[in-house]
Amino acid sequence: MIPFIENMEIGAFIKVLNTNFRFFLLLASSYSNDSGI
Repeated sequence: MIPFIENMEIGAFIKVLNTNFRFFLLLASSYSNDSGI
């Protein structure tokens, strides 16, 4: 069983990854709109 502290760290890490992924998607979509694709 995963200790509670490690579990919290994994949750925070996943949250950061999810935020970065959304930011990347936002950048990619705005770049596509600007370049007229």
